[in-house]
Amino acid sequence: FTSLGSERVKVSFDAVHGHAGKEVSTLHAIVTYAALSADGVPLRSLSNRITWVLRTTGHVPRIVHEHTSAPMGFDDQKAILVRPLR
Repeated sequence: FTSLGSERVKVSFDAVHGHAGKEVSTLHAIVTYAALSADGVPLRSLSNRITWVLRTTGHVPRIVHEHTSAPMGFDDQKAILVRPLR
């Protein structure tokens, strides 16, 4: 991360949904990674979807599967990394 210089990265989760089971749990959310200047001004960001499947052994949950993705544009087949405002 030294290439960031004085920039910082803020990671935030939105639309978080989960299901907790005794041995297996799942979670999916929208994750946004934002670059902030040294003064805290947002410079750029990207969002993607994340899904985790966790398996609990003893009392320790561990991620056993992770998937990240972004929706694709129909016209240009490019990843859509900026969420529209609602």
